[in-house]
Amino acid sequence: MNLPSFLWLWKIAAWSMGFSIFAYVLLAITGGWMLYSRTRKQPLTNGLRTFHYLIGGGMVGLVLILLTVGLVGNPWILREFRTFNSSSRRINCGKFSIGNGWGCYPN
Repeated sequence: MNLPSFLWLWKIAAWSMGFSIFAYVLLAITGGWMLYSRTRKQPLTNGLRTFHYLIGGGMVGLVLILLTVGLVGNPWILREFRTFNSSSRRINCGKFSIGNGWGCYPN
C-alpha cells in the first residue's frame, strides 16, 4: 500500500484531539465540582484547584500541538500533492490561500 509520508502528522493530530476532548470533560467535571463546593460553602478537596489548573495547562499544550501540526502539515500536503492527475485534465495546486481553500483550479 502506498501511504503518504505525512501520515504520522495525522496520527499526532488525532491523538491530540482525543486527549483534548478528554481534557475538556475533566475540566468540566472539576470546574462543576468546584462551583458546587463554592455555592454550598464547603471546603474544596485538597489539590482539586491544582489539578484543574494542570489540566488547563495541558489543554493549552494540546492546542499548541494541533496548531503546530496545522502549520507544518499544510505546506507538506500541498508540496506532496502539488499536481493531481485527473482522467483527461490536470489540476495544479498553487499557493495556499485562506480565502479560497486549497487554491486548486483546473487548467
